[in-house]
Amino acid sequence: MFVMAKGSVNVAAQCSSLIAKIEAGEFSPIYLLMGDEPYYLDLICNSVIEHSLDEFSRDFNELETFDGLFSDDVYNAINKLFFLPFKDKKNPLIFVLVELDDDDDITLAEASETAVTLKNIVEFKNQERKILAKLDTNIDKGLEISESRLYILSLDACIEQELEGVEVPGNELRALVKQAITDNAQMIVAPLFRAPNCSHSGSNGEIKVVLFAKDEEDEQLLAYHISRTLTTLLGREISKNVLFLSAGLCPNKKGTIAFLRQG
Repeated sequence: MFVMAKGSVNVAAQCSSLIAKIEAGEFSPIYLLMGDEPYYLDLICNSVIEHSLDEFSRDFNELETFDGLFSDDVYNAINKLFFLPFKDKKNPLIFVLVELDDDDDITLAEASETAVTLKNIVEFKNQERKILAKLDTNIDKGLEISESRLYILSLDACIEQELEGVEVPGNELRALVKQAITDNAQMIVAPLFRAPNCSHSGSNGEIKVVLFAKDEEDEQLLAYHISRTLTTLLGREISKNVLFLSAGLCPNKKGTIAFLRQG
């Protein structure tokens, strides 16, 4: 991570040194720039854009305002926060531009919290891309066998039953707990759907499942094995309420991936 903070002894020299490295192709994974002089910030922004993006990407990678990503203490100290996404990169860069008023102040600790938050976001997106890339390969192989058979494994009622009597303050935290249980359940049942079959954790207590087979699946038998597999997580009685619902057929990869990715 490279940090150019407000109040640096020689901002001009620091800026020149950074631009020289950028022009030489020596990029840092995170750039966090702060200061009340927009001239240097603009120089560095333009240099990163010029030397890291092709002409096509530059038109679509514009600075966008991000809200709600930081704690109130950090966010209130920042007048404007922009995030520049770099797509189609094996090692994406994070580039943050912070504009401060003259009377604003932000500490290095707060700046670091901002950088770590963005780093976690990008790492999560990278992991999501890796998972989807693997699913993409499975679907190609599966479509050689049959159309995609789409299913929704619904755990919503089970999770709500599991959380009865548990005090979870706030809807936001409750949603996070439900998602964590869903993700855990998906990892538990994933071995039941060996490649090219695949499963993907969704939202609202749902797990998306795609199966490939020349003959029709015995859905009741599948539901039985899924329920037994989830007994260790949900308990014997609650796991009996797991729903395994058919969502139809899909003849192509695009529609299958859209099904897996939708919330």
